[in-house]
Order: sequence, then C-alpha cells, then structure tokens
Amino acid sequence: MEENDFISLLTKLKKVLREASLLLSLQRDEKRAELDECFNNVCHILFANDYYQNLWDESVLLQLDRLFQFKRPSEKVYGQHLKVIAGRTMIVKQINDLFFLALINEITPEEVCDKLTSLANVGEATLSKIKAFDRIREIRSSKYSVSEKLDAFVEHLKNDIGINFGEKERDIRQVIASIKVQETPGRINALLISTASNAGMLIPLSIQLRDGSGGIHCLVCGSMEFKSAIDRARLAMVTNNYLRKTDDVTYSLDVTEAEYSGNSLGLAAAIGMYTAAAGQAIDPYTAFTGNINLEGSQYKIISVKGINAKLDAALLFGCRRVFVPKENTLDVDEKFNTKLKIIHVSDIVDVLLKLQASLEPIIGDSRQVKKINFLKGYCQDRGWDLGSPESVQDGSLFTASPPHPPELKVTIFASGAHSPKTHPIAEFQELLNKLGDLDKSTIPIQKVEQTFLIKDTELKHRIREKLDGLKPAEIRKEQYCDYSYRFENGKEKIAVKQYTNGKLHLQGVGGELYKNILDIVITLYNLKYPNAQLSLDDYIRHEAEESSTLKRGSLGAPQANIPFPHIGTDESGKGDYFGPMVIAGIWVDEPIKAKLEAMGIKDSKLLSDNRCRELAAKIRATCNGKFVEVELQPEKYNELYDQFKKEGKNLNHLLAWGHARAIESLLEKNPCTHAVADQFGDEKLIISKLMEKGKRLELIQTPKGERYIAVAAASVLARDRFLTRMDKLSQEYTIALPKGASEAVIQPARQIIDKKGSAELKKVAKLHHKTTERIIEKGR
Repeated sequence: MEENDFISLLTKLKKVLREASLLLSLQRDEKRAELDECFNNVCHILFANDYYQNLWDESVLLQLDRLFQFKRPSEKVYGQHLKVIAGRTMIVKQINDLFFLALINEITPEEVCDKLTSLANVGEATLSKIKAFDRIREIRSSKYSVSEKLDAFVEHLKNDIGINFGEKERDIRQVIASIKVQETPGRINALLISTASNAGMLIPLSIQLRDGSGGIHCLVCGSMEFKSAIDRARLAMVTNNYLRKTDDVTYSLDVTEAEYSGNSLGLAAAIGMYTAAAGQAIDPYTAFTGNINLEGSQYKIISVKGINAKLDAALLFGCRRVFVPKENTLDVDEKFNTKLKIIHVSDIVDVLLKLQASLEPIIGDSRQVKKINFLKGYCQDRGWDLGSPESVQDGSLFTASPPHPPELKVTIFASGAHSPKTHPIAEFQELLNKLGDLDKSTIPIQKVEQTFLIKDTELKHRIREKLDGLKPAEIRKEQYCDYSYRFENGKEKIAVKQYTNGKLHLQGVGGELYKNILDIVITLYNLKYPNAQLSLDDYIRHEAEESSTLKRGSLGAPQANIPFPHIGTDESGKGDYFGPMVIAGIWVDEPIKAKLEAMGIKDSKLLSDNRCRELAAKIRATCNGKFVEVELQPEKYNELYDQFKKEGKNLNHLLAWGHARAIESLLEKNPCTHAVADQFGDEKLIISKLMEKGKRLELIQTPKGERYIAVAAASVLARDRFLTRMDKLSQEYTIALPKGASEAVIQPARQIIDKKGSAELKKVAKLHHKTTERIIEKGR
C-alpha cells in the first residue's frame, strides 16, 4: 500500500471512529442506525485489503476495542482478524508505555527497566549498564523530534546495552513509524466536551502560522466559541511576545460538528501556536485542556468544565500526560492520578517549562521569559545545575546549584518580578543584579498625546476597573467626563480622561507608566474587537535593545546554504563528570559530503555508542587529513577551567577556545571561507579566540547545528574519541566509569579516592561539577 493511501485511510478511519465514539456516548436508540453505519464503515476500512494489518496507532486500536465491545464483527468470518487486532493493541500499548517513560525527565532508570521487562528478557546487569551509559538523559535533552529520540533510544538498548527484542523489534519500529507520520509542529491533542452528551473527546487541533496581518482563519468550520477561544489564545501569545502581531493563524479541527464546548480549546491553541512558531512537535502522549482569559493585566489558564470526562477521553486515545488548569485541581477524580500524569498549570510559561526536556531557551520576549532564559544561560555557562521549576503562586521557583553549597532559590513571577533581590554570597548577588538589570526600562520617557474612541459601555467600565488597579495619584470630577485620572511615577505624569462622547484621551509624559496604561486599553479593546489588532508597538517608542531571547521561527529556521568547502565543529564530554572534553572539526567539500551522507552520518546523540564507533572509523578513513580532534584530558581541563574562572570567564569561553583550536588546525592545510558549529553561546566567543587565519572566516553558529553533515560528522568523531578515552581510564583504574553526571558517578569516584587519594580525582574528573561536593561529603 502506498504511503499516501495509507494516510488517507487512517484519516478516514479516525474520523469514523470519532463519530462512533460520540454516538456511543449519547446512548440513544434513535442514533442506533447511525452507529450501525459507522460500525459498517469501520469494518469495511479494516478488512478490505487487510488494512488492519497496517494499524500501529494506539488511539485507533483503543477506540476499535471500545466499539467492538459494543458491537462485534462476526467471529466466524473475522475471528482471526480480531485476534490479530487484540494482540496488536496489547503490544502497542506496552511499547508506548516504555516510550513515554523514555521521554520524560522525571522518570528514573529503574522505572524504565521495570517497563522493559514486558518487551524483553532484562537481567540484573541491565540497570547498571543503563546507569553507566547515561544515554537516556542525553537523548531526552537533545533537540530532536520524538521519533528520532525513540529511534536513538532503541538503538542504544540494542547496541550498547545488548537487549535482544527478537520479533518484537519489528513491532517497535512500526510504532515509531506511526508516530513519525503524525509528527507535525502545531498539531496538538485538545480535550473537549460534547454539548449533546457531556462526554469527553480528544480532537487533534492543527495550527499553521504565516506572515500576514494578524488574522485568524479556519479550514474546518466549527462554533463561534472555538474562534473566540483561538482569538484569546492568540492575544495571549502576542501580548507576551511568543507570537508576532503580523502572524496569521490558520487552525483546523478534525471535526465538522459544532456541538463541542470550545472554551477549553484555548490552552491547546496557545501551545499549538508556540510549537508552530518554534518548528517543534509535541509527543502523541500529551493532551491539553484549559480556558485562557485575561485576569488583571495577565492572561491566565482558568478552569474548565467536564474535567473527568476529558481525562476519560485522554485514556481512550492513548494519552499518558494531561495539562489541566490549576483551578481544576480539586475536580480531578482520584482514580486518574494513578493512570495519568496530570500537570496542573496556571500560565503559559508554566506549561512551556514543564514541556521542555533541555535548557533550550523559551521563544518569547516578555520580561518573565527573558529572566528565565537568562537564568538558564547563566547556570549553563558556569556549569551550575538548574533544577526543574516548581510552580508557585503566579510564578516558577528555580533552584540553582553551583559546584559547592549552598544553593540559590529564585522565583520568577508572571509579572516579570523576581525574588530575592539580595544575597550575602557575592556570586549569587552578581546573578541577582543581572536579573535586576532586565527590569530596567527599554521605553524612554516620551511625550504622550493619544486619543482612542471607546463607545461600548461595558468596555468603558472594564477599562476603568483596570485603571483603578494602577492606583491613580488623583481622581477628578470634570464636566463631560465619565472619569478623569492622573497617574504619576517619578518624572512620568499622565492624565487619562474618558469623555461621555466616547473619546479616551491620554496626555502627558511617560515611559513604563505609559506602557502599563496602554497595556490595559489595547488588550481590552482587542478582546472586544479582535479584528482591530491594535499593538503596543504602534504607540510607544523603544530604545534599541540587543536581546538574547530567541524570536519566532529561530528554532525551526531553515538550513542556510553554506558554500563548500566548509568546516564543521562539535564537542563531546562537556556534561560528563568523568573523562575528557573533546572538540572535533572536519573539513567537508561536496564529494566528501556525498560520501558521508552515503554512510548514514547523523548527530552522535542519535546513534548508539557502538554505531558511533563504526562510523567514526569510516569517517577517519574517508577524510584522512581533513579532520582534527582536540582532547582536553581532565587534568588539563580543570587547569584551564580554573584559569578561565580567575579571569571572570566561564565554561562557554573554554568551549570557544577548543572550537577555535580545531578550526585553526584545519585551516593550516585545508583553506576555506566558512565554518559552522552548534550554538552554545555568543558566536563572538569563538571568533575572539581565533588567530589571524581564522578571523577571516565567516562563522555560523546555529541551533541544531548537527543538521549540517560537517557538524554531524564532527559530533561522531568527538563522541568516539571521548568513548575511547573513557574505556582507557576504566581499564587504568580497574573501575567501570559511568558517563554523565548522575548519582552513579559518586561510588566509583570514592573508590578512586580510597585507592589513590583525593588529588587523583582531578586526573579523571571535571571537578567544577556540583557532584564533586557530594563525593567529598560522602567520604567524610
């Protein structure tokens, strides 16, 4: 069967099953004929040309199981077919249970191993091997799609851990393929309620963004309630700078009925817009429900109805994780807490932080997002651990852990404020000061002379309510005015008058104060009249600002056309406690590119260690004289790290030094005009470390740099060199040294200290990791 035919039939089958699920939930005799028609259509699709043999989509299989419990095809005719479908449902569910655990940060290796037992014979040594390799952590935190991560996970289990899946490997590959088919940025599982039956339903929502004028378009007509929810979601994303005001939003639901409650579509729509902008895809195991509305001056995720019916629907469609409003916490039936990972959220940032598996910046430009991204970058630069955020009232609490105690807890609120502001430890105070710098206004004091026309009585009232919250310095009674306020903030003084004829007049001088007033007026006006599309940028003048925050589309940016030949560089080992850090560089022209592609070269994070070693040997043979590997053994690494730290520099400066050395070495015999590297910091860092030849080079540093074959090949060489050195160190110390920086490194590190003394540790480990302190404490 051709792929297009398969997808077409799958889409048709899902539509009919969704109709059947709705009819089943109605439980009305007058709908029996319609249900029988759905049943017959399902059977025709399934059994004509043996299409059921191609089904690996868990949501479809679970819905078939429910339908066939109500009405079963003839055992005499289809008995063998039904056995295949039942067996397929069981194995697919087991595989997806494992895959979900493999993707989620909070899941331990023990839990992954426990789930593995349903698919393969897993011995006691398996857990030790998984901990020693620490590849699951790397795979989770990589920037790749869900299907690519799962492929890498399976390869790791097979080639590195030695697990034999036998005949089930075919099933595993088919499940990954079924996930890949539906892996589209902007496609989100939305949980809704049927107004006819109060039953829950999972409806895939698809969002696309295009440059335009900020309009909203629907490909499949639904209720006006849907459009209203999309409108509010878009305004929330634009207001918080996750979306450009000129982005046109096109949405489509896999339904044509207008009998679903649409308010709870808001959260799914907002996340769909974000993933469409970022070029990312959400895993199929996650669903969303939540209304989005303005509360005070901020958009919040607010409660929805029918939460338990929606959670039932999530289970029916194979979901394992559901984001729900925090306001619905007490509404959730206890039984769902053992069947689903339920995440209670109150704002968009809360959701984005919990969805992320890595330290990738959040796309957006609100003050809260800027501070979160800065905190992530600051900790990453210094080799500090930054724990997963905890939800607190109107914000997120982060714990930053340097190599030595104590830790610093920082709360970043939705308003953009942060706490604490002061700390007795100098390096913590430096961080807090830099966060405080982000509070400085980028809006200069400017003359204000602006008039709006507000005719709607309710809108007038809502604007006045919100302005009251800004606490005017003076309230006057004036003729022909509904109200007259005067606001002050230092040098900023603005008068606001709402005339009875509808004119709302703003006059005076202001910066941040002017912005706060406009925030209220423009946001409420856009809510009332979505087609107006008013924007702050049309009314205020900003100072030039260089922002490190990623803008829309940068994560999903198309691959630049870098001329050949060029150099690609990448590193391995920077996040590992034991072993060296290796930076590799490779010079690639078009003939070499073709040879590397024929080998199947891809980012080493997506390869098992064994496969990485095989490919590295082939790369070296093919590219003799065209590659270089810069190895910083632990002792040298620690020396350089300390030296850089004394100079006020950080880990990124050390990385830049290594990348620059690799580039310079290659340029001595292999001239070219361009180089490309994966983004780890400001590209000026590498340029500053280059010598005379290198400074004439055009350097491109980009997220997902491994998309370029030269960077991917460099990543394979660096990883292989790191693995080889780790093997030698393990043999030298007669201890199996684990990769990564988890708790698994503590015991072998203590063994080294016990055998050769604490000074020996600097020869095998990167001491700036916070793990060092735990190792020392454990030995006391």
